[in-house]
Amino acid sequence: MRHLLFYLTVSCLTLNAQWTLLDSHSKASLRGIHNVGGGIAWASGTAGTILRTTNNGETWQTCAVPPGAEKLDFRGIHAFDATTAVIMSSGKGDQSRIYKTTDACQSWQLVFSNPDKDGFWDGLQFSGPQQGALIGDPVDGRFPIFLTEDAGNTWRQPNAKGIAAQKNQSLFAASNTSMLLAGGNIIFVTGGGENALIEADPQLANPPISVRPDLAAGAAAGGFSIATRTDGSNLIIVVVGGDYKLPAQTAGTAVTCIDNRHGSISCKAAETFPTGYRSAVAYDDKTKIWIAAGPNGTDVSTDDGRNWRPANAAEGTTPVAMPNWNAISLPFAVGGNGRIGKFQAPLTTQTAAQPSPPVMTLTIPGFPDGGQIPVKFSQAAPGVAPGEGMSPAITWANAPAGTQSFFLNMHDLDLARNKTTDDQAHWVLWNIPATATGLPEGVPKGSQLPDGSYQISATGPMYRGPGAAANGPFHHYVFELYALDIKLDVKPSTDAFETRANVMKAIQGHILSKAVYGGLFRRPQ
Repeated sequence: MRHLLFYLTVSCLTLNAQWTLLDSHSKASLRGIHNVGGGIAWASGTAGTILRTTNNGETWQTCAVPPGAEKLDFRGIHAFDATTAVIMSSGKGDQSRIYKTTDACQSWQLVFSNPDKDGFWDGLQFSGPQQGALIGDPVDGRFPIFLTEDAGNTWRQPNAKGIAAQKNQSLFAASNTSMLLAGGNIIFVTGGGENALIEADPQLANPPISVRPDLAAGAAAGGFSIATRTDGSNLIIVVVGGDYKLPAQTAGTAVTCIDNRHGSISCKAAETFPTGYRSAVAYDDKTKIWIAAGPNGTDVSTDDGRNWRPANAAEGTTPVAMPNWNAISLPFAVGGNGRIGKFQAPLTTQTAAQPSPPVMTLTIPGFPDGGQIPVKFSQAAPGVAPGEGMSPAITWANAPAGTQSFFLNMHDLDLARNKTTDDQAHWVLWNIPATATGLPEGVPKGSQLPDGSYQISATGPMYRGPGAAANGPFHHYVFELYALDIKLDVKPSTDAFETRANVMKAIQGHILSKAVYGGLFRRPQ
C-alpha cells in the first residue's frame, strides 16, 4: 500500500490534519462511500464496483458484482456492519436498482428496481437499522420517494404523488448526499434550474417546507450535498454545490441554513466561498470542522460554513491528494480512478485550537456599558414632552448566520408594573432588517418605520427615554438585542405591554443570539 501524505491547513492554526491516499486496486469512478465505524467501510462506483474494508482502510476487498450489474453505476451505499449492506445504482428506468448482501458481499440479491421507466434515482439514506429512504429525479412533475422499514428488504411509496417539483428542477447524484434523514424528516437540495432546500415528513402526510438557497443556478448547477449538526433546538444545515461545468467558479457554492424544528428554515450564503464547485460536504463532530471537497480541491470551515478556507498541502507533501474527490463519509473520501483517501488522526486532536464563531455584540457610543445615561437621551432633556425622548445611536456586530430579523427590547428593571413581575416598556422595536448593523440617533416616531420595522413603548409608537425620579435611586435600563431566524408576524396593538408579550411569545424557538447593554439613570436634582 502506498501512502501519499499531505496536510489540511486552517488559516494560521496548527491543525496539520493528514490525508492519506489508499490503494483500492480499482480504476472505477467511486461515488458511494459509507463508514460504519469500528474499522468497517464500504465504497461503490461504476462498472458494478463495490469495495469493502474491515481494517480501517489498510486493505480493500473487491466484492462480487451483482448478477447483471456489470454496467451499473452504484452511486449510493449504506452498510449496517461487516457483512450486511445495501447499494443503489443510478440510471434511467430499471437501471436504478437496490441490491442487498448479508454474506460480506460474496453474493447479492436484487430487492427493488425503479418502477418508473423515466425515473432516475439520486440518493439512498438510512436513519437507523431499519428505516431508510431513497429519492429520485421528478417523474410527471413530482419527486418520487420510497421508504423501507425492514433494512432495505422491501420498499414502498408512502404517497404515489411524491413531492411537487418546479420546472427543470432535479437532484444531483454526485455524492449520494443531496438527500439525508434528520430529525425524523427527509431533507434534500435541488438544482438543475430551480434551487430549493426541501424538508418533508417521510409519510408525506403534511405539506413540505421549501426555501430557496442562494446557490449557483442553471442546468448544471445548484445544491449537490448537505450535512447537518444539532445546535440546541436548531438543526444547522450546510449546503454545498455550484456549477460542475465551471469547477473553478466560487460564487454560489455554499449556503448555511438554520432549521428551528418548528416549521421555519432560513438560509444565508457564505461570506467567503469554497474555492470552486463542491460535490460533497461533511461535518466532523470531534473537531467541529466542516469539510467540502470537489474536483479542484478541498476546503474547511470552522464557523458553520460562514467562511471557507482552502486546505493547502504543506511543504514537502503531495498536492495531488487535495483535489478530485466525489463523496465523503469521514474519515474516508472517494473519487475518480479508484481514489480513496483517509483523514488521519491529527484531524481529531486539535479541538482546543479552533476558534469559536464571534459573539454578537451591542454598543451604544453615547455612554459606557453600565455607566450613566446622558440626560439628552432621557425624558428630562430640555424641550422633551413627557414620556418621550431622543433615542441614542446603537450599533451591533457579528450577527449569526441565518439571521432574518432583529428585535430590540429596552426596559426598566427597577419598575414593578401593577404589582407584577412585568416592568416598564421603554422601547419595543421588531422586524429590524437582517442587513441592519445599528440604529441612528433620534429614531423618528411612528408605528412602522421606513425599513419595515415596528416600534412601540408605554408612551406610544416611539422611544420612551429613561425617567427615574430625582429623589430615588438610579434605575437600571437594559437594551436587549435578539437575532432571530424569522421575520415576526406580529402587528402593534394599542397596548404596549400586550404587544411586547406577543413579540416575546413569537420569538420563542427562533433566537439565534442575544446581546445586552445597560445604563443607569435618575433625573438631575
